Amino acid sequence: MARGIRGCIAVVVALVALSACGSSSAPGAGITAATPDAAAAGSAQSALAQSGTLTVATDASEAPDEYFASDGRTIVGMEADLATALGQVLGVQTKLVNTLFSRIVQGVTAHRYDVGISSMPVTAARRQSADFVAYFRAGLSVFVNASNGPHIQSMSDLCGRRVAVESQTDELQQARIQDGECRAGGHPGVSIDPYPDEYTATVALTSGHEDACIAPYPVAVYQVQQWGGQLVLSTTSFAGVYGIALPKGSALAPVLVRAVNDLISGGQYAQILAKWGLQEGAVSTASVG
Repeated sequence: MARGIRGCIAVVVALVALSACGSSSAPGAGITAATPDAAAAGSAQSALAQSGTLTVATDASEAPDEYFASDGRTIVGMEADLATALGQVLGVQTKLVNTLFSRIVQGVTAHRYDVGISSMPVTAARRQSADFVAYFRAGLSVFVNASNGPHIQSMSDLCGRRVAVESQTDELQQARIQDGECRAGGHPGVSIDPYPDEYTATVALTSGHEDACIAPYPVAVYQVQQWGGQLVLSTTSFAGVYGIALPKGSALAPVLVRAVNDLISGGQYAQILAKWGLQEGAVSTASVG
């Protein structure tokens, strides 16, 4: 999936009252503290050269996964909570460092950061540069107006529809693929309207200019939540996983697999996803992928 919402957008839309982009809550707020895993902690300390800190690169521009709270400094979100919980399991402090998404893998492989956690789909191209620990299912969602939106059960139901997408994203490419499939099957094509950001695309949907929006699953869930009942999630297609990026051959890879699985068995993983409404993206077990 592509990066979605680029932080809070200072746009005032008449008659629409969106809740604030961020929260002042610290990462991990409302989540039961994870029990330290002595074996994982020992391995982590060795891999981290006794620094006692897990430095996590993230692009804090993709609510609800990682974004800045209302104080403009604290990084919050589903993955901020996950990183905090991983630090608890490993017995180390977690330091979230904001950086451009395009620079995360490079920074990790250059050892400027220990890991990267930033809604990063695991792809064959990325595997050439880094190792990954899979922890969440990646998917694309379609959302529509709750009152009069079309009934979309699959991507094929977008044939003949006007669809809003964020420009220069994977969802734009997927919309183009679907348009081709519709036409090849003898159906009307998809009318695709790219927008500069997800918020603007959603405004176009709510104003009646579009039939549907396509966005990464977490972004779609967040948009539906923010618009106070005006929108509804219509369908989600899961394909692939998000992964924690590590340097090739990193000793932290099996340690993080164990730590994520500790969170799954301990219930904190489910709590984190439930806090952000992202339960459908849960994996049953973490793995190197």
